[in-house]
Amino acid sequence: MKKWCSSLLSSLLLTFMLCGQVNAITLKKSDVDGFLANKYIVGDINPDVPVWPLFLRDAVGENQKPVLYGYAFESVDFEPVRGYGGKPINILVCIDTQGGFIEVRLLDHREPLFRSDVGFAKLAGFAAQYIGLSIHHDVQIYDFKAKTARDAKYAALHGVQAGTVSVRAMDRAILQSATSVARAHLEAAKTGTIVGEGNAIALIKGSLYDAPVKPLNRSQMRMSYNKQTGLVYIPTINLCMDIEGIQEDYKRGQFYLSVNFDLGKMGPGGHGGGLKAWDPVKQKEVWFQKNSLPFNSGTMTTASGLVFAGDIQGMFRAFDAKTGKVLWQFNTVSGITAAPMTYTIDGKQYVAVVSGRTQSIPAFFGEVGEKMVNASPEGGTLFVFALN
Repeated sequence: MKKWCSSLLSSLLLTFMLCGQVNAITLKKSDVDGFLANKYIVGDINPDVPVWPLFLRDAVGENQKPVLYGYAFESVDFEPVRGYGGKPINILVCIDTQGGFIEVRLLDHREPLFRSDVGFAKLAGFAAQYIGLSIHHDVQIYDFKAKTARDAKYAALHGVQAGTVSVRAMDRAILQSATSVARAHLEAAKTGTIVGEGNAIALIKGSLYDAPVKPLNRSQMRMSYNKQTGLVYIPTINLCMDIEGIQEDYKRGQFYLSVNFDLGKMGPGGHGGGLKAWDPVKQKEVWFQKNSLPFNSGTMTTASGLVFAGDIQGMFRAFDAKTGKVLWQFNTVSGITAAPMTYTIDGKQYVAVVSGRTQSIPAFFGEVGEKMVNASPEGGTLFVFALN
């Protein structure tokens, strides 16, 4: 067993040649063993490789190779998300090879409202809700009094009173760190190793391939579906990137990519994005409204045959759901990156949308990001329109 674990670990080390120097590990192998109640054989960890491989106990015979079940790691090593207190929240995350959570345990935080034992227990209880879910779930966080619910694709979790910022940070730390490790495992499986070889993969967000790029799916604005037309209306980003691995000193708790990247490249056609109507049955595009810049707004469609969406330049439009023709538009002055919503009062239907400059996404897009900011004057307004 020791010889085989050593061989696997050697393959694991090759993956991290691009990832810099020694990581500051706070847990010991015995700690992970204890947290998992000795259910699995915990492999050794190298200081350069902040992941413990987990092997099945009942699958190890005298001449049998150990069966890899999953990985254990500290979220701060992959996604050092700062909470309300300004410091990263550290969480032990254990996933199986399919991306399912087998253990999620709060290790450390500096959230000012939750420093007592009771406060720590509240945040720890929130983290424990992810056990049994996977990185493939659509996770939504609601009020601290909300009832939890889950199925194969969706999970509704309760928040923590006075801890909205804290639980949002924990959600990101858990899901994105797990996604990074799961992505590495998938690449590794192609070569029969734990995490891959050479420069094919690294345990960082994103990929080392020159390919179309977009924010993580959890950050992508919502598409909408119209039962009358049978079409899906999708906000799209048409960008590519070059990415290159570099040597970088790892500093725990700081943003760490260990790559140089250029996101300022328009994709095919030279446009930044647009609104696409897609037929999911025929698997083809029905119509497309191009935009010179990335299209970050969500969409909303109505039973009356309209599609509402805004763009980074601040123009809020109503489109014909079948043809894509612009039927109406209104200049909100500042950029729109939120999804519209609709509601009725006393039989009257209204459409609402928030307008205001965003800095977070453009910050990653280089020169294209500068154009996005310049195209969107400062603002912050809720607009409500009545439908005739």
